[in-house]
Amino acid sequence: MPAKYAARGKITALTAAGLVFILTAPYLRAQDRRSFNFAVMGCAHMGVCESKDYALAAAKIKAQRPDFVVFLGGMVDIPREGDVESVWREFDSITAKLGVPVYNVPGSCSWGPLIVERGKIDRAEKCFSDRYKKRYYSFEHKNNLFICLDSDSPSRSDRSGNGAISAEQLDFLKKTVGGALKFDNIFLFLHDSRWMRENLAKRLADAYPLLLKKMRYVFAAKEHFVNAENIDGLSYITTGSPPCSLKHATRPVLFHFLDVEVSGAKTFINVVPLKSIPLENLITAGKGRKAERYPVIKPALMDSIERKNMLPIEPIIAALNIKPGMQLADVGAGVGVFTFPFAAALNGTGMVFATDTDPDMIKSLRRTAAEEGYKNILPVSVAAEGVDPFYKGRTFDIMFFAELYHYLRSPVDYFRELKPSLARETGRLYIIHFKNVPDFGEIEFDDFTNTLKTLKILKLEANSTVFSKAGAGIGDFLNGRRGNEVPPAVRKRIVGNFNALLADPELFDDLTNSPGRYDYIESPERGTRLLKKIFSHDLNLARWLLTELESRGVFEKKAEQLTGEEKKYLKALNRILLTGVFKMDKLDFLKGVYPLYAEKERIISDMEAAGYRFVREHDFPTYHHFLEFK
Repeated sequence: MPAKYAARGKITALTAAGLVFILTAPYLRAQDRRSFNFAVMGCAHMGVCESKDYALAAAKIKAQRPDFVVFLGGMVDIPREGDVESVWREFDSITAKLGVPVYNVPGSCSWGPLIVERGKIDRAEKCFSDRYKKRYYSFEHKNNLFICLDSDSPSRSDRSGNGAISAEQLDFLKKTVGGALKFDNIFLFLHDSRWMRENLAKRLADAYPLLLKKMRYVFAAKEHFVNAENIDGLSYITTGSPPCSLKHATRPVLFHFLDVEVSGAKTFINVVPLKSIPLENLITAGKGRKAERYPVIKPALMDSIERKNMLPIEPIIAALNIKPGMQLADVGAGVGVFTFPFAAALNGTGMVFATDTDPDMIKSLRRTAAEEGYKNILPVSVAAEGVDPFYKGRTFDIMFFAELYHYLRSPVDYFRELKPSLARETGRLYIIHFKNVPDFGEIEFDDFTNTLKTLKILKLEANSTVFSKAGAGIGDFLNGRRGNEVPPAVRKRIVGNFNALLADPELFDDLTNSPGRYDYIESPERGTRLLKKIFSHDLNLARWLLTELESRGVFEKKAEQLTGEEKKYLKALNRILLTGVFKMDKLDFLKGVYPLYAEKERIISDMEAAGYRFVREHDFPTYHHFLEFK
């Protein structure tokens, strides 16, 4: 990307009185028939962020007395809890208070690597269409032309990349602007501006060389910061404005809207802040500050489809052999991923005590239990340190700990003190715990599109040993591939190939010797370029593993010659390498970057020291140890 594009995302000045961007020279607003103002906003994210923040924005927008408001998509998210329609209805009720015409463009932000159910996406699309009728359109106001485009429709069949505009829309755009020289100004609005920055000026300059004198501004959202840049006389304004940090926590997040004043051919744009800006949000990445996810991320991740796929709920419930009337403790229940299936398995009998240290989780559990009519769920707030008094004096048939063990400071002491709360003869305690180095699973590949692109590149390289292993058996599919669908058999084959590579001592050499792609062969330090592909949080571990494995001569051995410890270290390294080269860091996002998870043997040893007997490991989860104790 040219250097002139690289400056976006930086806020240059903030004052106590507010923040103002001046995109033209200051002037006095003319009081004639062509003077007016309108508001622009995007990415309020109702359904994930709190509705009270959007209500605040609507009140302040109304105070500016705009002629109309333009929303840049991302205003309503598919919610973690509840239905899509109810969020849209709440959005409508707040929006109605603006009292002026409202225009909206379609688009949603991929604020995290989470997959949304297809049914909810379809309902969200219908909600938008029911309200705004058209996905792209234009309108006129006081001798100005306003064009709204669809850059982000998930249902578009001819999508060729993020922000791509369909050929049908390009025809619409050309027809719309063909006779537009009579207007004072032309404003364009869309959700995702990346394609437009690359192509708009050139396409329009070729078709209508005089048009750029009238088209002044392109407004877009999706990227969650406020920024303006001028390219070839056209100003691109990014104004994504979530009230919370959703994706890039180290970028300055400024909840705001734009107040655009128009007087003839002159335009003046104010950025109106809606909430105070914490100083720490202005400390950008690279200054030593670690990104901190906004609290809304935690429940969204806990209830995400990926996490539920990581934790195969139905097989886990079946393995617990729950009987009517049992008393269950779901310790660290979170949003109730297991709580509600437990209660359903009890079929209205017994009781599930859903405990958590986070008050927000308890509120969520109570609300969902009430909405869904569960009478055998009791959410309980417990202390973060030690064994809470709630557990003492009670007896549970099953105590269940999912992804909690690594938070305990002294597991032996904790479980020893907890032991009297487990039914003496029949009680069972279960621990679900992350594996340090699991095999690959399908959820890490998303829709396999990026993986297939990389495999295709490797296939084109001469003598690509990596492709012959990672892409074994899918060459014909790559050659004849049409569309984005990847058949189950091909997905299974790719996952199997990747898991086989975890035990391959030659993978590091194969990657570093891949011509022109991952390493410079003449580099004095082998693997220099490859290491740059690795995600930063894995880099130090990868270097340590490389040094350790090199010192043991592992890269010169056959897989069957390796010791158990060497196999463990090699699997860890190869997973890091494949994850980096193929850009698959979803597991880290879901797990959280935790430095070290206890090995299964350590957990068993701790539990036996606390007075429990290890019964078995249920080995069907890909990403977790599932351990049973009595």
